[in-house]
Amino acid sequence: LKAIEKETGFSLSELVRALFCDSIELGGSNWTDDMKEEFMARNGYDITPWLPLVIQPAGQVNKFETSGELAENIRRVQYDFYNTIIKVFLERFTTEFQKFCTENGVLCRYQSYGIPFYMGLFQGNMIPDIPESNNWIYSQGRNEAEPSEFTWNRNHGYMLWNKAASSAAHITGKSITSSEAMTNTSGVFRTSLETIKQSDDMNFITGINHSVLHGYNYSPPKAGFPGWMRYGAYFSEQNTWWKYFRNWSDYNARLSSVFQNSKPTADIAVLGRLRDYWGEVGLARTFLNDKPWYYARLWEPISNLGSSCDYIHQPVLENAKVEGKQLMCGEMSYKTVILTDVESLTPEAASKLKAFAEAGGKVVFIGKKPYRSLSFKNAKQGDDIVKEAVQGILNSESGFQVNAPEESADFVEWTKALMEKIELQPQVKISHPKSHIYTMKQFFGDQEIYFFVNSDRKKAAEFDATFDTGNKVPYIWIPATGKRFALPYKEKNKLHVKLEALESALIVYELAKIELPQYKFSTEPIKTTGLETSWDVKFEHINGTVFNRKMEQLIDFSASDDEAIRTFAGMVTYSTQIENTGKLKYIILTEVNEAVTELRINDKAAGIKWYGNHCYEVGKLAKQGTNQIEIKLTNTLANYCKSLTDNPTAQAWTSNYKTPFPSGLESVVLGE
Repeated sequence: LKAIEKETGFSLSELVRALFCDSIELGGSNWTDDMKEEFMARNGYDITPWLPLVIQPAGQVNKFETSGELAENIRRVQYDFYNTIIKVFLERFTTEFQKFCTENGVLCRYQSYGIPFYMGLFQGNMIPDIPESNNWIYSQGRNEAEPSEFTWNRNHGYMLWNKAASSAAHITGKSITSSEAMTNTSGVFRTSLETIKQSDDMNFITGINHSVLHGYNYSPPKAGFPGWMRYGAYFSEQNTWWKYFRNWSDYNARLSSVFQNSKPTADIAVLGRLRDYWGEVGLARTFLNDKPWYYARLWEPISNLGSSCDYIHQPVLENAKVEGKQLMCGEMSYKTVILTDVESLTPEAASKLKAFAEAGGKVVFIGKKPYRSLSFKNAKQGDDIVKEAVQGILNSESGFQVNAPEESADFVEWTKALMEKIELQPQVKISHPKSHIYTMKQFFGDQEIYFFVNSDRKKAAEFDATFDTGNKVPYIWIPATGKRFALPYKEKNKLHVKLEALESALIVYELAKIELPQYKFSTEPIKTTGLETSWDVKFEHINGTVFNRKMEQLIDFSASDDEAIRTFAGMVTYSTQIENTGKLKYIILTEVNEAVTELRINDKAAGIKWYGNHCYEVGKLAKQGTNQIEIKLTNTLANYCKSLTDNPTAQAWTSNYKTPFPSGLESVVLGE
């Protein structure tokens, strides 16, 4: 540090905003020179005799053929061992890192997940100025196209990491939760702006409000094409869609600003069985991510149903306060705590849950109910406190135990039934909840901000939304354009909402009415007819070559016998003429294969589409009779880079592309 300051003549705080620590990749680290003494001081007994039974090789789980008292004791000692490792690590590294940043006037940005150990995933996020998660673009990691509805690799767990980071930020009052965004190892050149937006929306829904892109592929000219590469999306001026990048970055900036400067809300706190796993399998990652199967997913149906939740850990419970029927955890207050197959609680956490239930707060045990404490020392006394507290909860009117959902169940319907059982009203009531419609609520002063996302690439969604907003007046803000509109309504607190494919919207309620142009959701079906015509097609390749073709019908480039078309990457201009009898209102590009498109009619711009349905309104631009239309389409680099057999870099990053990806414009219809 002193060398940097001496060399530059500036203090560190004048040079950088934040210092960053990437994911905690500690392998099998499990000991320090003074671990024996630290363990004794923190737990009151000697760990040495137990070490052969509790120390596990990196990435493995010890399995002993034991039962009864010995098995129970091993479980408790193993919990104490890993709990001690985490506490020592957080004190000696994470807290010191934050302290160093503060002393030098910079922010601390920190990722508390890792592999194979979770070194304090939830506790670690409570410490830094900016807790940071990581999202992966392609959940499947395969060559096949992703499903149209958003999915994620739950065994990997990155959306749970989002919730861990954002929940910690909510509780500690941090305004920024960041993400190492758009991480990607299997689809670098196939990544589209549409895919980036879909992932971005789900980051926002899970509480992320600052994207740190992974990453910009800077390359010197001598590196050629594609240049220097790293994991992530191919953010580069050599990418086909680079000139449209700002469409997404402006979208992201608008929403980031809103969410960083408003206050989050959550009615529900979710507690998992993380500490059970410390005693059973150690700091294993996959167990937390996917066992029980519904734990890391529970935020999804809660959001689908119009509410929000945070994911908490037991020390948060221990330090919480009960005020009325609310559990106050730092800056957040919760009406309900849901435990997912949790068997073990600290006596302090169990007692706090009992006090919360006795005050009228709702406590729900899904599947198993807690019946034991965690630590080896004073185990019997701890067990008795936990059992008495849990029984007290279940004896109250606010305690519930329900069977765990089957994995084949409709998770949205199951969660809806649970919320009805415990009489928990959603923040906004959705008339027809769907697994691809998500909601989130925040406050900015007196303003109530509701964020709605349709995560499906193909399907529109239509529903009534009922709000508890009193006399406040709604307006809608479209983050893709930055434009605001007044909303028509019969009842201020009940709105009809339609979201097109992959569309999002902010609905804001505030006390004063704002004079804005009226917004109209298009709810009438469009009458369509197919367009049968020939096309003049100009291909402008990313490599600088240009060629033309005549097409009697539109095709998927990847199925073409023409190698130049089959491996094309760049901008394609389709030109033709259409006849208008006076009824033409829309030109709809029904399959563009994740491309960016622009439409011009009679040399007048009709707009740009970079995600979802590419439906253009042309009623005011079309004239009676013959109209000239021009469609510019920009595809991805995937098929071209795969074809570069003499380019080692391109081949290395397309090695898992087994078949060509669909590409180009396949069909156009006209709408009335």
